[in-house]
Amino acid sequence: MHPSEAAADRPLADRVAIVTGGSSGIGRAACVALARAGASVVAIGRSAPRLEETIEQVRRAGEGGLLSLALDVGREEDMARMAERVLERFGRIDILVASAGILRNRSGPRTATELTLDDWNAIIRTSRTTPPTAPRSSGSWA
Repeated sequence: MHPSEAAADRPLADRVAIVTGGSSGIGRAACVALARAGASVVAIGRSAPRLEETIEQVRRAGEGGLLSLALDVGREEDMARMAERVLERFGRIDILVASAGILRNRSGPRTATELTLDDWNAIIRTSRTTPPTAPRSSGSWA
């Protein structure tokens, strides 16, 4: 394969992508797609065993660097730890896919009117906090 063809197949080579919610669903699919495009992937999620499943899929999809971190994106101190680990490992952050989200449905699906205020606040904290705390935690984006 000619070098220009290889570059076209891996347009995100030399890029570092963080994916929150990387342990399942859209986040897991984003991790795999980014790896196929050549990016180094940092999969973030709360469940280490589910992150391991993502890591196996990412390994099969790409050749870039790989890191998984089990943490809560709604906690600023966890985001600071994430930024520190990513910058220590890769030296830069180029892409953030903020796909973390939670449902508080321990007893099955519920409508918004059935959620407690604590459940609602946890959902909003997870969904809305990641983008502003991630860059602040890293100092800046590369």
